[in-house]
Amino acid sequence: MSCRILIADDHGLFRDGLRAILSAAPGLEVVAEACDGRDAVRQAILHSPEVVSMDILMPGISGIEATQQIKRQRPMTRILAVTEQSSPEHVQEALRAGCDGYILKSARSSEFVDAIRFVSSGRMYIHPTVSGHLLQNYLADPDQGFQSSGWGDLTDKERSVVRLVAEGHTNRSTAEILNKSIKSIEKYRASLMVKLGLRSATELVVKAIENGWVDKEHVGIVHVTDGHRDRPSKPAPARHAPRNGLFT
Repeated sequence: MSCRILIADDHGLFRDGLRAILSAAPGLEVVAEACDGRDAVRQAILHSPEVVSMDILMPGISGIEATQQIKRQRPMTRILAVTEQSSPEHVQEALRAGCDGYILKSARSSEFVDAIRFVSSGRMYIHPTVSGHLLQNYLADPDQGFQSSGWGDLTDKERSVVRLVAEGHTNRSTAEILNKSIKSIEKYRASLMVKLGLRSATELVVKAIENGWVDKEHVGIVHVTDGHRDRPSKPAPARHAPRNGLFT
């Protein structure tokens, strides 16, 4: 019996490449794809895959929040976090959300196949590049990775708001995506700005990119909030691992 897989990633080329790799491996079957977090939840419920390959940084509902939603509705679904981020805080956030494995997009084809098979069999998979001392730090002090940036002071919902604000969403569209009232989003936003010591959406965008909380490709350069327009200067480029390792 084949292992049914859902690929969730907002880059079509990456989805195509990963589908080709997994479909060529014996015993693996890609049954669906999703282009964002919300679609990932919908496809997971519709197709009941054994494993979800989940990009953790996607526009709208991130892969982290999608993982939480899927685990609440289908706790037996195994989820492999797929990302360019190797920092301790990203590993920690993914594991806390319920991910069963963590692999970098720079991994080789054979490593993706191994990772899928590991998590589908009920085992944990951590990519060698991020395991070692990063995993030891996580086990020794689960809060260590977050404290330097202030990320650990935020609630899960505040983290979702950070990403959506950085992507250029208004309070209204953020409320619609998270299924909250506009007043609730305003409260979340005010609270997270205080916790992070920030004064504007511009500062929030820069901090989000510098700490890798959001993929710079998803950032909205012009932010229109309810009632006023905030135009941040273009942030400095983020440093990401190359994507082409998937095809090596």
